[in-house]
Amino acid sequence: MKFYKRHIAKTLSDCANEYSAIVVYGPRQIGKSTLLEDVFVKTGYAKSITFDDKNIKNLALHDPKTLLNIYNPPLFIDEFQKAPEILETIKLCIDKNKQPKMFFLSGSDILPILNSVETLSTRMCLIPMLPLSQSEIDERENWPFKPDFDAMLNRKKECDQIAIFNRIIKGSMPDINNGTKTNISAFYFTYITSTVLKDIREDITNVSNITSFWNFLKCLTSYVGQKINIQNISSKINVSDKTIKKWIDALEASGIIFLLRPYSQNILKKAIKSPKLYFYDTGLICSILNYIDPIDLLKSEQAGHIFECYAISEIYKSYTNAGLKYKIYYIEDAYSNKEIDFIIEADNNEIYPIEIKKSATYHDKFFSNFNIVNSIKNKKILPMTVICCVENIMKIKDNMYVLPISYL
Repeated sequence: MKFYKRHIAKTLSDCANEYSAIVVYGPRQIGKSTLLEDVFVKTGYAKSITFDDKNIKNLALHDPKTLLNIYNPPLFIDEFQKAPEILETIKLCIDKNKQPKMFFLSGSDILPILNSVETLSTRMCLIPMLPLSQSEIDERENWPFKPDFDAMLNRKKECDQIAIFNRIIKGSMPDINNGTKTNISAFYFTYITSTVLKDIREDITNVSNITSFWNFLKCLTSYVGQKINIQNISSKINVSDKTIKKWIDALEASGIIFLLRPYSQNILKKAIKSPKLYFYDTGLICSILNYIDPIDLLKSEQAGHIFECYAISEIYKSYTNAGLKYKIYYIEDAYSNKEIDFIIEADNNEIYPIEIKKSATYHDKFFSNFNIVNSIKNKKILPMTVICCVENIMKIKDNMYVLPISYL
């Protein structure tokens, strides 16, 4: 079994030196517990417990002071969202001792985590964690994406188009990539039924609803890389708009999907309000759509949107793993019908405009929509970048780059 070095480990260690409580949250089965165990428990620094243990969970719910007397800090608590009431007692313990690196918490449901922010205030640091990145799988250093030609050159990694689409199908879950699980279809079916459904448990109460949820997932994958239409999904699977919205919210809170909002600086002639939908793990999309062969996927109508999803999720991971909170949007002018797949707004007022193309051949038309960004005020527009399946990086002009997807 292969173990991957997680790039977010440095961010985790740095934050632990400044905060009394660290919360690592993200989708199930991506290695949150393994990371915390490796950094803090196996080194002998902290003890560990899990609220998957019913006895420990009951103690946390009914007698949390006794729990922390038995398992005093430094302490790693896995699946802490199953008994978030423990946070009040953790707060009292932190206030009494006023030390960093006291508690390390992990969980997959962000809602109780966000509800606890006020409880622990500045004592707690939230660290999101995502599935494996392409760089982690390739055992390369993390590179927070930036349209810098010299930095891009240093990222050279040869990988042909078919290999990229095979990677898209394989996905980014550790158990698949390290060889623990070899049947991709069986893994993702089990993942959905045993983990994803748990996060939608309030609305999945009978066989009919479970069937509707599977239909919902299949319908949702058809919106990857596109503006989502809740009413359309509702009518297709005969489920209320309210339920569809709740399911989408739950998937977003669980780190399965993310929604890309439109960029607005009141500069466009007409505002576009609908968000676009993406998955953090393309393996889940391909499993739901029954794509098992990269050539079949490459020839499909959805290939471009799924490829776009893969690219943007990799860029998201590069920022998350570096502890950066860059904002990513898509931008569209409704009157001219021009759109840029997404723009990144960095902390220093920089804008990175990016187009994604699955093509292995460069065409000048790839840059035809970038003039939309010329209307953005008080921002520094960095070189426009097209990410595609060409073999080598290309500088078309000083402000126009073409980047192979394998360089990310």
